[in-house]
Amino acid sequence: MLGKLSEPSKIIRGKFELIVSITGGSGFVGGYLKLFHLQRGDEVRVLSRNTYNDQDNLKFFRGDISGANSNLEGFVKYSDVLYHCAAELTNTASMHAVNVKGTKRLAELARGNIGRWVQLSSAGSYGVHKSGVIDESRLDNPIGLYEETKVKADKIILDKAISDAMDVVILRPSIVFGETMKNQSLSKMVNMIKKKLFFYIGNNEALVNYVHVSDVVNALYLCATHQNAVNGTYIVSQCSALKDMVEAFSKGVDTEPPNLRVPEFIVKPIAKVFGGLPGFPLTEDRLSAMTRSCRYDSSLICNELGFSFHQSLAAAFENYARSIQNE
Repeated sequence: MLGKLSEPSKIIRGKFELIVSITGGSGFVGGYLKLFHLQRGDEVRVLSRNTYNDQDNLKFFRGDISGANSNLEGFVKYSDVLYHCAAELTNTASMHAVNVKGTKRLAELARGNIGRWVQLSSAGSYGVHKSGVIDESRLDNPIGLYEETKVKADKIILDKAISDAMDVVILRPSIVFGETMKNQSLSKMVNMIKKKLFFYIGNNEALVNYVHVSDVVNALYLCATHQNAVNGTYIVSQCSALKDMVEAFSKGVDTEPPNLRVPEFIVKPIAKVFGGLPGFPLTEDRLSAMTRSCRYDSSLICNELGFSFHQSLAAAFENYARSIQNE
């Protein structure tokens, strides 16, 4: 059940079950979300900095949430669900303007015009943890400008839920991956395994936390339509032993899994000295990621919203590696 909309929305909806607005609809997650709703037969509105022609029930609105001169009223007007997936991930100079100010500006325009706001956030909001179980009861402890701005954006939306009685839901995935993603970190890892260059670091207790983009889309949809989701914050993530991830990648590229293991104390100074060089495969951040044993817990979204993952993480990793090999 969605929040109450103004009466005109029932008139303009016509044949469509839902009218959804998506910021970041040209991005990785937003692109999959757009296709999901189009396949459902919903009217989909996409906000983009570029100009595109409308296609049947797909409508484009040219604008920028951080641009004061952009006209966003038509994008939000009478929308059943507004998915806020747009974010600046790499350009630190623009992160505050897009992730914080842009969110605040869009939220002001959405007041009274939408049924529910669903915000795509990040499990990185809880900080970096070497071990333990991370769930929604953890306090925010962002490390890095991107995570800091996402936490501020989440607070803006949660405050709106209180002050303006707006239905909001926040989804915090761990690392999102999929066959068409632009980020090359996993494809580089797959290629290292295929070329017999990969090795383990430290003990064999390392865990990884990932979630396939299709599961993120399904979780977003539940956040948009399930009554129990209102004003909630949910983690969505699957956990795997690093060893199982590597074996799945190896199976996907038809090669024997590696078994070489190097002590962390040997690798750590190398990563510190050379990790900043362009193209060097081992950075301090990557070393940290390969030696952690923390787990993000998705029990809340499963129990409250009935969410379930469509495949095991091992199967998703294997399919991803196979798609890289077949390119």
